[in-house]
Formats: sequence, structure tokens, C-alpha cells
Amino acid sequence: MPDLLMICRSVVGANHVDQVVPFFSGMHEAVSAAPGYRGASLWRKQVRPEEFMAVIEFDDLKTFLDASEHFVVEGHIDKLAQICEQPLDSIEIEVVKRHGSCSPRDPRSRFLSVSERIADLGRNEPLERDLEEILGTISQIPGYLGSLWGRRVGLSEEIVSLAFWASEAAYRDSVPTKPVYAVTLYRHVQ
Repeated sequence: MPDLLMICRSVVGANHVDQVVPFFSGMHEAVSAAPGYRGASLWRKQVRPEEFMAVIEFDDLKTFLDASEHFVVEGHIDKLAQICEQPLDSIEIEVVKRHGSCSPRDPRSRFLSVSERIADLGRNEPLERDLEEILGTISQIPGYLGSLWGRRVGLSEEIVSLAFWASEAAYRDSVPTKPVYAVTLYRHVQ
């Protein structure tokens, strides 16, 4: 399984929404031959449909850096800047644990929920235990397909989790009456 995820988010201008999927397909094609590249998936935010997120999977940090250099040299980053209203928000996550066999590229995943949490400096363990408990609990919900979590590269106190869902209703069943952490829902595009 991939050890590193790159999560890229941006808001696309209304005049450019129809260019997102062709751009994403071209990006995937451009880096698909790179050693250690595992694939990518494209998601659209449910409550703000002009915001898109790509989840790109790599073997490790070196593979990611090599593919990123190719992406910039080939001019793909310039093309992306032309369709985005806001600068690209990009984070790299070293995967720590996976629950289930689902991945961001699994065709069964119709929805993806993302949670980002920041622990106090040097206090990751309590947050990680809490996250494990939450993921264990939601794994019992019909329509839950799997999840993963990891630490942000260069900022280990930031913990990011992704949970994969067969339907929006399944995700909604996971949301507590009084949410403790912010969770963002995305719909699968490609």
C-alpha cells in the first residue's frame, strides 16, 4: 500500500469548472509512468462545489518529490494556476495506519470525509488513540468502506484522517449530535 498521500485542494473559478476533469486526467497521465506513483482520485466538496480536492498516492517521499519536479518542469502547475481562483493548498501525509482495504481510488468510494487535527507539541499519542477509537466506532456503520490516517510531513502534530463511504447517508450516520472535530465531506468525481 502507498506510504505517502499528497492532498491538493483549490477553489476553481466558475468559468473553469469544466476544465478540472480534463486537467486532472492530463496530470494523471503525465506522472503515471513515474516509478512509485500509485494513482490519484478527484473529489468535489459537497457544501462548496467549486472546491476540488485531489488525493495522489506515492510509495514514499522520494517518489513524490521526483514526480513533483516533473509536474513543475512540464508546465502543469502553470496550467493549474490558470483555472484556480485561489492558490493550491497542498499537504503531504505519511500514512500510519489503514482500516479496511479501501483506498482513495477504490470505485466503491462515492464519498470521502476528511478530518484534520492538531495536537499540542509532543502530544500526538492521546490524539492518535482518540482517532483510533473514533475510526473503530464508525467502522460498524453500514456503508463505511475503510479509512486511513497519517501525520503531515514536517509537522507530525498534524493528524489527517480519511474515511471512505458508499453513500452520503452512511457518512451522515457517522456524524455525532455534537461534533468534536471538524469533518469535510467530498463526493467522488474521478
